This record gives sequence, structure tokens and C-alpha cells, in this order.
Amino acid sequence: MNKSEIEKISDNIKKAQPKLGFSIGQISKNMDQAFSQLTVTANQLSKNIQAALSHSL
Repeated sequence: MNKSEIEKISDNIKKAQPKLGFSIGQISKNMDQAFSQLTVTANQLSKNIQAALSHSL
């Protein structure tokens, strides 16, 4: 590998970094949203189970 090839690769990495940062941020946001939906679902399920138990007693 010569110097110009190394510089080209280095430039490509520098160009890709902001996109990578954005992607990681997006993944993080998606995980947060999924987690909050999961929490809501778990809470709803818990309420449904409690309601079912109180009806069956």
C-alpha cells in the first residue's frame, strides 16, 4: 500500500464517520422507543392479568 492509497482510505473513513454517528444515534433512538412500547405492553399485560384474577376469585 502506498501513501496515496492510505490517504484515500483515511479520507473515506473521515467521510463515513458522521454517517456512522447518525446511524448509532438512530439505533439508540429506535431502541428507546421499542423499550418504552415494551414497558407499556408489559404494564397492560399486568393489568389484564390482575383483572382476570380478580374476576375469577
